[in-house]
Amino acid sequence: MTLARYPNANVEDWNAAGRYVPAINLKSNATDDYEWLFPPYSNIPEFYSIDLSKPNNPTGHVKNDRSMAHYNWYGTGEGGSCTSVWGEEPSYWCSNISAGGWAFVDKAAAEAGRPNIPIGLTIY
Repeated sequence: MTLARYPNANVEDWNAAGRYVPAINLKSNATDDYEWLFPPYSNIPEFYSIDLSKPNNPTGHVKNDRSMAHYNWYGTGEGGSCTSVWGEEPSYWCSNISAGGWAFVDKAAAEAGRPNIPIGLTIY
C-alpha cells in the first residue's frame, strides 16, 4: 500500500468517467454541464534532435544501449507554444522525442502547439 497516494492510488477510480463531477459539486449525470477551458493554439515550436547512437554526434559520446530507440536520442524544442510553459530556452520537455513516464503528455502538447493543461472551467 502506498499511503502517500491514498485514496487516489486506485487506477479504476482515477480513470473513471466523470471523476471530476463530485469535485466541482455538480449532479452526477451532468457531463454536459461544464467545459474545461484550454489555452489557445499557437505556433508549433522548432524541434532539434541528436541521434546519440551515431559516432559523429555533436556530444562526442555514443549511446546505443537501449532497446527502445527513443532512449538513444536527445532532443529539444524552443519557441512557439513552449514559451508559455518552459520559457525561452530550449527544453527537452518541449521536444517531439521526449520519452518515459508522462513525457508523452509534453510531447503531444509541443506537437499540437498548445499546452494540454486546462486554464479554467465553465459551469453552465
